[in-house]
Amino acid sequence: MGLQAGGNGLEWGMKILLMSLALGLFFTTHAELPPFVYDEMKRDAEEVVVVQILKAPKADAKLIGKRQQLIYEAKVLRITRSKSRLRPSATITIQSSYYRFGSGEVGPSNPRRLKKNDVVTAYLNKSKKAGEFQIAAGGHSFEKPPAGVDKKKTDVEKPLTKEGATKVIESGLPKDGATCLFIGHSFFIPVAKSFDQHAKLNGFSKHKQLSVFSGGQSGAPGNLWKSKKHSERIKTILKSGKIQLLGMTVGFNSSFDDYKRWIDFALEHNPKTKFMVGLCWGKGGQSRKAKEFTEANLEAFQTLFEMVTKLRKAFPKNSITLINYGAAACELKVQFEAGKLEGDISKMVDRKSGLFTDNNLGHAGPMIIDLSALIWLKNLYGADFDKLKLTRKYKTDLKVTAEKIAKLNDRFVKK
Repeated sequence: MGLQAGGNGLEWGMKILLMSLALGLFFTTHAELPPFVYDEMKRDAEEVVVVQILKAPKADAKLIGKRQQLIYEAKVLRITRSKSRLRPSATITIQSSYYRFGSGEVGPSNPRRLKKNDVVTAYLNKSKKAGEFQIAAGGHSFEKPPAGVDKKKTDVEKPLTKEGATKVIESGLPKDGATCLFIGHSFFIPVAKSFDQHAKLNGFSKHKQLSVFSGGQSGAPGNLWKSKKHSERIKTILKSGKIQLLGMTVGFNSSFDDYKRWIDFALEHNPKTKFMVGLCWGKGGQSRKAKEFTEANLEAFQTLFEMVTKLRKAFPKNSITLINYGAAACELKVQFEAGKLEGDISKMVDRKSGLFTDNNLGHAGPMIIDLSALIWLKNLYGADFDKLKLTRKYKTDLKVTAEKIAKLNDRFVKK
């Protein structure tokens, strides 16, 4: 698949990733999809309901190497969300399928085969015909229902009380800003500084920020912990108990334990601390082709997502936000190669006004830094881009690009 000059680099990159996953290119022993793909499909499902199966088709043992269409008749017991406004006790038809693998065949997992009277949580999308629905999350479309739900109960989840709504709001960062500490290297701290400037310019009145910088790999979480000088400074700030958000980035071979140590320490002094892990762009962006640069970013993002998923399981009571702001450099690289940044960027590398500022590591120029900061503002504070002011003027509409990247990030941002 070639890179189209007029296409959107990030959307193209996401398609490359998902297609590669679907074809099993990332897996040598089987072609199952990774958990985050199923999680995305479940988040996008129009209907999430608990159902009891009233009628189920019989298995056909002869259909080896073929896909069998399965039609279930089901009764709605409970509703989590419903775009089509389903109601408890409604009877619906669910279209599913099952592929019986032949010898040596592999592929993504099948949806669970259901029997009469089974009770499951179903992730569905509405079909054109009234009362008909299709599975929406592949092999994860039918899951075990919440505890306490059985065929005798027909209810809809109760709306949030005032107290419950307050708890939901408090689970995220305050919309008027927070007290932040960002620790990292030169592919991270310049973005943090731009984030600080934009937050203050746009009236996030409670926003306060501190940062601790260390260049290169010494700015990775594990090396900051090992550095007596930097570790003591960071720990002193965290001991105040005032930090609401601790932001970290990545380095070569950053491990689960590298992040866990900082999270454990922060929680000792403020149990309500929230965390952010940001993925930067890769080295040498100025000399790499946009296609290869984007693919490397997406591969790194998949690896980091798996690690953050483990951290979220280890710290289920604390929000851990994941932001792929490295996508900003990938997207602008695509636009530059397509001639879409004329009037803003005339050189790939220039110390003051280039897309990148050096021919060595590939540090970001002002445009990449500002676009990355806008993505942070959206994913962390929910900034309204219609009203947002920028610290620098650009002919290119960075807010449109930031909105697009932030929206893609939303699928992976929080637990």
